[in-house]
Amino acid sequence: MRPPEAAVRRADADRRGGLLWAAAAFTMWGLSTLFWPLLVPAGPIEVLMHRIVWAFVLSAVLMSVLRSWGSLRGLNARTWSLIAAGGVLNAANWGLFIFAVLSGQVISASMAYFLNPIASAAFGVLVLRERPRATQIAALAIGSGAVVATGFAAGGNVWLPLLMATCFGLYALVQRVVRLAPVATLTGESAVLFPLAIGVLAILQLTGESTLLDQGLSHVVLFVVGGAVTLAPLLAFAYAARRTPLSTMAVMQYIAPLIQFCVGVFVMGEPMPAARWIGLALVLVAVAVFTTGEIAAARHRARPSGRKGWGPQRSAAMPD
Repeated sequence: MRPPEAAVRRADADRRGGLLWAAAAFTMWGLSTLFWPLLVPAGPIEVLMHRIVWAFVLSAVLMSVLRSWGSLRGLNARTWSLIAAGGVLNAANWGLFIFAVLSGQVISASMAYFLNPIASAAFGVLVLRERPRATQIAALAIGSGAVVATGFAAGGNVWLPLLMATCFGLYALVQRVVRLAPVATLTGESAVLFPLAIGVLAILQLTGESTLLDQGLSHVVLFVVGGAVTLAPLLAFAYAARRTPLSTMAVMQYIAPLIQFCVGVFVMGEPMPAARWIGLALVLVAVAVFTTGEIAAARHRARPSGRKGWGPQRSAAMPD
């Protein structure tokens, strides 16, 4: 039975809007690579702590405006433990990314983000006992092998992209257990880490290692903007994820690492020996194999219900 024409038009409009928001979200994530160097001479630890503090402040304001605090009230200890674990993993992923950007390893970071969805699928198989698809196994083998082999050949940091992908995979695993709205999730995770972040920033200030008050008002403003840089793509993604088919999001999520790679090569001038180009080519092969399998699986799931892609589907989660 065909859906009513009005419903089809609404679904098409939602999908077009979702595509625009998805493109905006992934573009912002990719371009955030250009923001963090603006905070130099602050080091990665100080930048990460400010990111936690101001992300919490801004998300708390948004939660108040939306009157969404009720979603965090009454959560049991197990749920808060999972939120805390998610906060630590999210902070670790962001910390490694900020370290990569500030230390001139943007290309390594982009490799990690190419591998993120593959890592998430791998943990689903290992921990949740999901049945692996042949395309997932092949993509994991090709992608991780390419990063390790070409990393050694190019003399770069081999473990940074693998560690980042692992942190994200574990974080995505936690998110599959704790299902909260994106803003509530970010608020809870930031709230758990907020006291630690304040304590670390106080120690940096007392030991003279903080840059907060030494670089002028613009430096303070940039620290605050760092919270918005975290929150804005998350909100855009949350809007897109409810209106865009899973198969489409599976392809569009690679906009971010592609932008990061271009920034690393053409803006920051990181070296690209032949081994790195080979590694990139192999990672893209892994991405193609993985994405093809996910699209085929999404179409197979939609077929029994009679859905032909005209409506929105639930999408996979990305890092906050």
